[in-house]
Amino acid sequence: MTGATISYHLKILKKADLILGNEIQEFYLLRAEYFCGGRADALAVRLERGFNIMKENKSKVIITSIVTVFPMVIGFLLWNRLPEKIATHFGSEGADGWSTKLFAVVIFPLILLVIHLFCLGVTLNDPKKKNIGRAMMTLIFWIVPVLSVVSNLSIYGYALGMDVNMEVIVSILMGGIFILLGNYMSKNHQNYTVGIKLPWTLNSEENWNRTHRMAGKLWILAGLVFWGSVFFENNMVPIVIIVVVVTIPMIYSFVLYKKGNLKNESDRNFVLLFITIPFIIKSIRDKGEREFMEQKINSSCGRKRNQRI
Repeated sequence: MTGATISYHLKILKKADLILGNEIQEFYLLRAEYFCGGRADALAVRLERGFNIMKENKSKVIITSIVTVFPMVIGFLLWNRLPEKIATHFGSEGADGWSTKLFAVVIFPLILLVIHLFCLGVTLNDPKKKNIGRAMMTLIFWIVPVLSVVSNLSIYGYALGMDVNMEVIVSILMGGIFILLGNYMSKNHQNYTVGIKLPWTLNSEENWNRTHRMAGKLWILAGLVFWGSVFFENNMVPIVIIVVVVTIPMIYSFVLYKKGNLKNESDRNFVLLFITIPFIIKSIRDKGEREFMEQKINSSCGRKRNQRI
């Protein structure tokens, strides 16, 4: 049977609503990869499939892309008032990295736009994208645009001399993102794009569900810790949070895989472990500061004794 004959019959089935458009694309993908044996044909089908999926979500892609680069418009309006060097990186002591005005106003939003379109392209082309919850898909559409608007406008405000506390803004923004992602994480079913994608989570639906239920609670707690970090200065908090929310679910999933079903209390134990981590870090930090002060005092006393001698 020729390719033209197959296409003709597939079109008839589609008009009769017996198959969907994405099922036709899947068939052509398989045909190109396995029957035709042509990599170029398979790549062409994949690209066509990606463009068709983008067309289906055309309005959302356009709106979110416009929002992502919207700070460029504000930057051009403020162009004459902005300095030639703009702070674009911030640490605990304030600004510690500067870029040109062109980079801050034009290139930085464009980089975020590329990241945004890449994330959408990967997610929308997931063969199991139907398993991604609607709320999570909405977050994927809007996370980068919101980050772009908040971060760029904050950078402009700081450059114009406004009292902008970037640490507070980042903590509040990251906390909100972690809480939202954690809230909807448990509602996602197995897919290849969003979630904790490990061999044992993708192999077992129960492992996936239990791991993401625990991880969802963990990410919500991480968001609350981010918000709490506004009231005390500790540069290690973001790093520790990211390490913990990534490693603990992976370990938990692996333990489930190795030992099978665990008691429900195991979820609670892993979450309690996360709660105690900030206190452990604080105690270690306080101990280090005490030892540093003791060494400083001892060295100062030693110098005074030497001077007297």
